[in-house]
Amino acid sequence: MASCFASSNSTPSSHILLSSCTSSASSNLSPIQLQFPCFRFQSKIKICAIAPATKRRFHTKIRSVAEEEETLVSEAEASPPPADATTEQTVSVPVSPSDVLTMFFLAEGSMTDAAIPTVTKALEDVEGVTNLEVGVLEGIASVKIKMNQLCFFSSGLELANLIVTSDLLQRSWKEISEIHKQNHIHINDLTSPSVSYKVYENRPNGTIIAFASSNQDTVNRDLVSSGELKGVFDFFDFVGTNVNRSFSVHKEAVTVFSSMLNELTLLKAQYGNSNPLIITGHALGGSIASLFTLWLLDSMSPYAKRPLCITFGSPLLGDKSFQQAISERPSWNSSFLHVVSNQDLFPQLFIAPCNGVADGFTSQTHLYKPFGTFLLCTESGCACFEEPESTLELLKAMGSKFVGNQNSQNSLRFTDYREILENLKHRSIYKGISQLDVSIMDPLLAGITMELTTIGVETQGDGGSLTTHTAERAKKSFIRKKNVFDPNKKLNDRKVDMAYLEWYKKVAEEEGGYYDSYKFGQSGSRDKIKSREEIVKRHRILTQYWKRMVAEAKKMPQKEGASFRIRWLYGGTNYRRMVEPLDIADYYKKGHRDYITRGRPEHYILLEQWLNEDMLGNAIERNRACSLTEDSCFWAHVEEAIILCDILKDGQSSPEDQRSSKEKLIRFEAFVMDMIKNYAVSREIFLPQSSFMKWWEMYSIFARQSVGSPLLDFMEEDYRNYA
Repeated sequence: MASCFASSNSTPSSHILLSSCTSSASSNLSPIQLQFPCFRFQSKIKICAIAPATKRRFHTKIRSVAEEEETLVSEAEASPPPADATTEQTVSVPVSPSDVLTMFFLAEGSMTDAAIPTVTKALEDVEGVTNLEVGVLEGIASVKIKMNQLCFFSSGLELANLIVTSDLLQRSWKEISEIHKQNHIHINDLTSPSVSYKVYENRPNGTIIAFASSNQDTVNRDLVSSGELKGVFDFFDFVGTNVNRSFSVHKEAVTVFSSMLNELTLLKAQYGNSNPLIITGHALGGSIASLFTLWLLDSMSPYAKRPLCITFGSPLLGDKSFQQAISERPSWNSSFLHVVSNQDLFPQLFIAPCNGVADGFTSQTHLYKPFGTFLLCTESGCACFEEPESTLELLKAMGSKFVGNQNSQNSLRFTDYREILENLKHRSIYKGISQLDVSIMDPLLAGITMELTTIGVETQGDGGSLTTHTAERAKKSFIRKKNVFDPNKKLNDRKVDMAYLEWYKKVAEEEGGYYDSYKFGQSGSRDKIKSREEIVKRHRILTQYWKRMVAEAKKMPQKEGASFRIRWLYGGTNYRRMVEPLDIADYYKKGHRDYITRGRPEHYILLEQWLNEDMLGNAIERNRACSLTEDSCFWAHVEEAIILCDILKDGQSSPEDQRSSKEKLIRFEAFVMDMIKNYAVSREIFLPQSSFMKWWEMYSIFARQSVGSPLLDFMEEDYRNYA
């Protein structure tokens, strides 16, 4: 008898279908079928199962389709099965496409470890399978596979539903409306745009700072670069990052912001620490609200609760570099929610039409890019979007009916978002879900289709390209966020790697110490060679981790980067002092010179630089030797000193080389003595076989010829008692 069953460690989200049939050795074998969302494939293992009623013993065979080989499992000869044993049996097992599935096969007869390579070979090339493990225990074969197929979803409708059913948007728009009523602001009242503001304190619900603009018709849509603003109004230089140093921003918004700087400074001082704080604005007032929020975010601690900026019908604010600079700070990007209605033409004036630059659109219009989260609204519903390029395309699609049909400069009208919000709040967000094409099996594509349909964007006329492109960008955005370097995820693993090096450092004392054992330990017993190979592996892993860590910290904006460096500086310093000597050993073993100036990797230089900046004026006083030499380049200095001693011994070197070498050796002697006095070197440098002792043996001849050598006195009397 043979049976097959499977188990999964996941929450059910799909099914694996295990089909088994009964047959003779020569019969066609029924495959195991693995079914996941949006695709189905067959494994390359086929299993014969024998019906329970069968009393005879048959061959049970496992066949590799790739090689068309058969492996004998049972020892008895096969006999034809009875007619009633041909019924196919299917077992459905819940399994997540990203979790581990373990299948067990139990057959009458024997299955030994000899069958494992065949089973493994048959499965290892199956698409979507990783970390394959095949085992046999007491005749039971287990196949453990991990499915790596990611399943994507879109939550734009759910997020939009959450937002519009709360009172957050209604409260914000109410305060904006109050400014319009109190100041009697109407379109065309003024010849140039201006912005009014008001503060509403409503404890314990928080503080709302609202901005409302006047004339929208005359707003200039030109951009101004950060380079042009430098020296004139370089107030927003903090937005630039190491990756995006220069950017462009809406010129009119910056002009209005600079005219309000005194009032905004008072607002920041009085309400900047309010919690919660909502900053909201309409049209150009939304641009001022966004700039004011960025200013607050820059001055806040990374751990403080951030304000939320909500804009209504606000134009796009900056170019791609501006958008990317904000997106590089995820905590900043998530602080912005932009509400845009298809009835509001004003935001469309800052977006180039799909067919290029039309009347009323400046040559710079196409440079504007969105940031933050956008709540796009129509009469039929709303949905949230975050990916910038998709958001831009959808804004174009929503406003396309206005472009070319009307004179945009004469068709602007005040858009009252109160009615729009009330309509959305009372409308079912899932209206139209029953009309979804049932042939769309991809959950992400289905979600995007529902969202576009909800906001009234046609998904059929373009052959589905807008839907497909939006889904692809959402998928790439998710993967990009998923792959963002998070040092916390691997921190415990790196601690294990460091523990291996600590162990190696301890056991290497018998071979001249950590540095020399690594440099010269290529030969020896099998165990020693394996130990060194393990250290080389850990060394490589740690270096990859810290190179990535330093690269990420270097890319970060100044304030975020400084905070990040302080948190990880202790670990980085330990890594540098433990691992850099191994790099130095490899460098000089290859016959190179001048490691510090020619061969030192940048991440070591930056880690040391950041430590010196953090330790400025805070020198550590020690009363015993440190376990790791503080100067991670100490052994490079030793290697260079050995080379200088060789030059002094060489009778063929020029008098100038002799004099220069002596001066450098005297400076190195003073450097070593200073480190010894401060207990800044490890005791291992004094081990008999160490490179330092080799140098001292050579240099001591010259030291005895000079007058007053503190290191000579120490080495002859006290070095064995070095604490």
